[in-house]
Amino acid sequence: MIVVHEMNPSCFKCAHFVPTKYGPIGYCSLFARFKGPKAGFLKPYTIYQFSEVIRDDPTKCGPEGLLFKEKPPKDENL
Repeated sequence: MIVVHEMNPSCFKCAHFVPTKYGPIGYCSLFARFKGPKAGFLKPYTIYQFSEVIRDDPTKCGPEGLLFKEKPPKDENL
């Protein structure tokens, strides 16, 4: 298992990173799958993959962070 916040580049600094309530574990929105309504779900929903899984897979982002995109700076005036 890899720790995505200790990798270079860090997933926490990526625009595709979706934080969760589980601490250093997050999701990657780049590899989200959208599902339509089904039994028990009235609205379409999204299935995210954990960022650790994406960084482990060299065919996706990989350990080098090939698909890393820097988060835009926050505007302090908003």
